[in-house]
Amino acid sequence: MASNVPSISEWFQGRNVFITGGSGFMGKVLIYKLLLSCNDLDNIFVLIRKKRDVDPQSRLKLMMQENPLKMIREKHPEKIEKIVLVEGDTTCNDLALSSDDKQKLIDKVSVVFHAAANIKFDLTLKEAVTINTLGTKNVINLAKQLPHLKSFIHISTSYCHCDETVLEERYYQSHIDPEEVIEMINNIPNNVLRAMTPKLLRGLPNTYAFSKALAESLVQKCSLPAGVIRPSIVMASWKEPKPGWIDSFSGPTALMVGAGKGVVRTMLCNYKYEINIIPCDMAINTIIALAWKVGREDPEKPIFMNVTNDTENPISWGYAVDTGKKYTLMYPFTGLLWYPGGSITTLRWFHWLRVILFHYIPALFIDLLVFLTGNKPFLVKVHNKVNIGIDLIQYYTTKRWEFRNDRMKELQAEFNSSDREEFFMDTKAIVWDDYLLNYVLGTRLYCLKDDLSTIPRARKVLWYLYFADWFVKISLTIFFVWFIYSWINPFKERIATVGDKKETKMNTRLHRSSSRRILGQHYAFSVHTELTVEIMARPKMEEIPDRIAETFKGQNILITGGTGFLGKVIIEKFLRCLPNTEQIYMLIRTKKEKDPKRRLEEIFNSPLFEKVKKQRGTEALKKSVTVINGDVSLPGLGISSEDRKMLCEKINIVYHAAATVRFDELLKKAVLLNTRGTKQMLGLAKEMKHLKLFAHISTAYCHLEEKVLGEKPYPPPADPHKIIKCVEWMDDDVVEAMTDKILGHLPNTYAFTKALSESLVEEAMPHIPAIILRPSIVIPIWKEPIPGWTDNINGPTGLLIGAGKGVIRTMYCNDSGYADYLPVDIAVNAILASSWNFIYCEDHEKRVYNLTSSSEFKISWAEIIARGRKITEKVPLNGVVWYPGGSMKKSRLIHNICVILFHMIPAYLIDGLIFLAGYKPIMCRVQRRIQKGFEVFEYYANNQWDFENANIFEVRSKFNPVEYEKYQLHGEDMDIDAYFETCIRAARIYILNEPPETLPAARRHLR
Repeated sequence: MASNVPSISEWFQGRNVFITGGSGFMGKVLIYKLLLSCNDLDNIFVLIRKKRDVDPQSRLKLMMQENPLKMIREKHPEKIEKIVLVEGDTTCNDLALSSDDKQKLIDKVSVVFHAAANIKFDLTLKEAVTINTLGTKNVINLAKQLPHLKSFIHISTSYCHCDETVLEERYYQSHIDPEEVIEMINNIPNNVLRAMTPKLLRGLPNTYAFSKALAESLVQKCSLPAGVIRPSIVMASWKEPKPGWIDSFSGPTALMVGAGKGVVRTMLCNYKYEINIIPCDMAINTIIALAWKVGREDPEKPIFMNVTNDTENPISWGYAVDTGKKYTLMYPFTGLLWYPGGSITTLRWFHWLRVILFHYIPALFIDLLVFLTGNKPFLVKVHNKVNIGIDLIQYYTTKRWEFRNDRMKELQAEFNSSDREEFFMDTKAIVWDDYLLNYVLGTRLYCLKDDLSTIPRARKVLWYLYFADWFVKISLTIFFVWFIYSWINPFKERIATVGDKKETKMNTRLHRSSSRRILGQHYAFSVHTELTVEIMARPKMEEIPDRIAETFKGQNILITGGTGFLGKVIIEKFLRCLPNTEQIYMLIRTKKEKDPKRRLEEIFNSPLFEKVKKQRGTEALKKSVTVINGDVSLPGLGISSEDRKMLCEKINIVYHAAATVRFDELLKKAVLLNTRGTKQMLGLAKEMKHLKLFAHISTAYCHLEEKVLGEKPYPPPADPHKIIKCVEWMDDDVVEAMTDKILGHLPNTYAFTKALSESLVEEAMPHIPAIILRPSIVIPIWKEPIPGWTDNINGPTGLLIGAGKGVIRTMYCNDSGYADYLPVDIAVNAILASSWNFIYCEDHEKRVYNLTSSSEFKISWAEIIARGRKITEKVPLNGVVWYPGGSMKKSRLIHNICVILFHMIPAYLIDGLIFLAGYKPIMCRVQRRIQKGFEVFEYYANNQWDFENANIFEVRSKFNPVEYEKYQLHGEDMDIDAYFETCIRAARIYILNEPPETLPAARRHLR
């Protein structure tokens, strides 16, 4: 260094320094170092705000009573007088300074250190930008008013551009103007900001990094003599104020304390990757030195400097964890919850398995004991916070970065010998083993306030916990072995008695003698005895007219949603039973690169249409159905003007069944398809010149605030026109953020959008002939054309398959409650009958039909499970994961415990074995899907509704014997067990692709 260049302490002589963030971890060390090593410094103005009802004066007084300022006060009491309190807040205009304080700063300050920031990773966008970005803007605005300013130092972080793998000492252009973001947080509602956050972050892991990157952009444009310091992970001091001094629980310190207390036992981390640590005293020395450099050189653009560990003295995460574990066992903390243990892993599934086994299960057990002793449980809550913290940190523990720090090295070369010793920053001098020992002791002493005299007692507690840990491990091993044995042995005995009995034909099962229990007289569509006698007495059925067939004769039918489960059965019924219909038009969209015609061919190739193809021939079917290329969710239904004109000229009857039936559908998609699609279909219907009926197929479960649902329209939960307009112009993320607020008391977007759609149909009723049909839970075919056929696993079928595979073992459900089910062929008959009643019978008073069964026929959840268990033992499924078992739980807590014990833990164990065998794990993914299904199912399984369905009873009473038989609306001949068995057998064939000949092997596998 040239002889005429002043030393650092000489350059600071007589200067006044302004510091923001002086009450923080680094701020305290900065004040300490300036007072200790810059003897002739004039004053240090420290900006402090009121916090948690503690005024700035009290906060400063408290700072001086604690290390490191306590050391200055005791050794150099005259220096402590140089600290001048400035009351203010960086987030406010002009920092909320008084006029006197502001003038004082303008008159005196020549160096500014801006260290104020919130370093939490889980801040909302508004919080992070307000403190870290807007705060920087406000400090820059003040700095521009300082006539004597020589150096402005902004303390950033080396991880604010962590989407880059190589981090250089230069400015990185932000993808968005910080001024725009500041404007956004001041004008956009919080819930909308939350939805926009992921899009704004663009690869950055959290709002902290994002807001710091924006702050750097402001400094780059500030036209001040400035420097930007980017320290890496700032940890305990190396030398000053004392080896190992730290008072912050952030980052690795929190992990070390959690692991040392026995709480944290696993972490997702790459053992070999480097952890870039910088001791706080070295970071502060570099900050002061950069201020000296900027003040001497007066650069036109800010100097960016990475303050990071030298590549010649690296330390890995594995070494840091192992060494930290060694010293936390040697010098244990007080207040241990359990013996410290665990390790790090790079396998995410293995990490989460250990979280469940070693975090949550022990926490649940201990909390249960705490609760039984009359105290408030706390450990699950602690682990929730711990796991959130671990999740936030794991981004940094599983990635590798290369930090360039040439400017930091060059800065050291500019020092004279005394500065090199006084403002040390050479990380090659650190012996990591010694440093980590001091770090553990410093954390113990300064963070946890555990005096060194407590070590002997802590070691005794650790010793007791060591034996307790082993005792629990051995006990759990014995219990696990006993548990497996106690489950397997009874199953062996039970299954051994079953054998491979000869298969009974399904036709015999469906026509058993009347001595078997028949539930038909209590079925929703049960028939009166008098009517039955009358029908049986009629001698010549062929002479009785089919008035429903006559109603549809020569009519042109438009069907939306014809590719869905209900839609397919409607079309098959028309083609098989109503062949004199003029033409069926199906509105079909392109899906997964399959055009509408190809999709129709696939429908006709389905087993569902085998019977009608044999009856009429394939060519006749193709001629009877015309495809209209369109999409209900698109503007104008996505149909051509020619097709629209043709439909308006020809169509007589419309069945609008198109909808997304997913309960977890995004609100925007659900509104566009279910609600706007209905609005557009109604608009098309109003243009149809020969329209006789518009039938809107809704759901019995769309007005869930009503416990008894009548056959009448209900007020919508919101204005459908406003909701449509809202989602049309809003981004998906914004709509998603507002979903819960928009839904209100309704549990999902399906119920909400269906309720809106009904309102639109009711609104159109004065203008077009329209009815609303509300089927309940539509389940597989009962009788025709294929008993048990379905193309989905919704409703009881999915539950029975999941339980039969041994995957579902617990459900949170009121087992005495019941849901309302309707076989799809009965539902289709009811739709046709309602249409006939409106058109042929001219009954226009009835505009809403509840197509339900529970008013007279109820099956409880417990009965479904009991029947299903019996049937899946008789007709087992292939590939059973575990022997079917489990039960329903009325307690959510017990259910959640069972989910962990019998769903998640076995899933992780099985996936572990699959992974070790070289295959792709699947069980955890399956269980996650099941859990998602549970979230939807639980609302319906723990609430109860009843439905009035007098309208369909009255329609059925108008049937003649032919119509009564051909369009069956009763269930007097239904055998529930036989129907369930038929459904399982059909699901094996049509859903699971398990042909009947695989049954013997499935039975052997079950045994």
